[in-house]
Amino acid sequence: VTFVDSDDWVGDTYLDNYSIKDNNSIDLICQGYITTKPVFLYGNHSPKENGTYEYAVKCNDRIQTVIPQMFKGRVIHFLWIMAFKRIIINQNNLRFDERLDNGEDLVFILKYLSFSHMVTCFDRFAYHYAVPEWGAKYARSFEKEIMIGEQLYDSIRQIYKVEPNNELCRYYREDLVSKYLQEFCINPSNRKFCLRRIRKILQKDFRYSQIFIMTRIIILFDCSYLFSKVILMMHLWFKNELTK
Repeated sequence: VTFVDSDDWVGDTYLDNYSIKDNNSIDLICQGYITTKPVFLYGNHSPKENGTYEYAVKCNDRIQTVIPQMFKGRVIHFLWIMAFKRIIINQNNLRFDERLDNGEDLVFILKYLSFSHMVTCFDRFAYHYAVPEWGAKYARSFEKEIMIGEQLYDSIRQIYKVEPNNELCRYYREDLVSKYLQEFCINPSNRKFCLRRIRKILQKDFRYSQIFIMTRIIILFDCSYLFSKVILMMHLWFKNELTK
């Protein structure tokens, strides 16, 4: 199974690029793509002589090894350069989250990879991507941000379950916690909800959270909302003071 976005185009070799001699042990095949401007708002990718940019990763390994390379190569976010095994999709009832109007690609990809083992990536190019205006496309509400963040965190944690303090686990865990902390600060009506969700994260990864150890202990074991709220507000105030 593969995909093409309606505002992009593909070359004649697009489907051929997914062909490999023995793919029985391969769960995902990923090729490269071409753009006319840099992908995302960061990075220092250099253009080719004709002014286009090429993004690809070349590797064949276990998903735990390949995923960091796919993030670094700017290829993991995009469905349309990947070929997925239909049997994995059907056996695990993998579907898109229709509540999301952006970010659903990466959510689906990481869920799929949490049921996969081997990935092959090629530096073959036949997909031409029309890069959007990222700031406008990815403006999200708090509800959508945490909907995406929770699913990404759960998938990455499943993929790296034997090393929960892996760099990607840390990134998605702290990104999710920071979203709850920010909402806790700016929206008093959501404070109980945010504390409950932070407590849920601590139940999974108490040892690895970046929250101060005493704050972690009190939030996790305290049954009093008022006490937890005061402690977390003090924690945030003190953390802000340290960064000044």
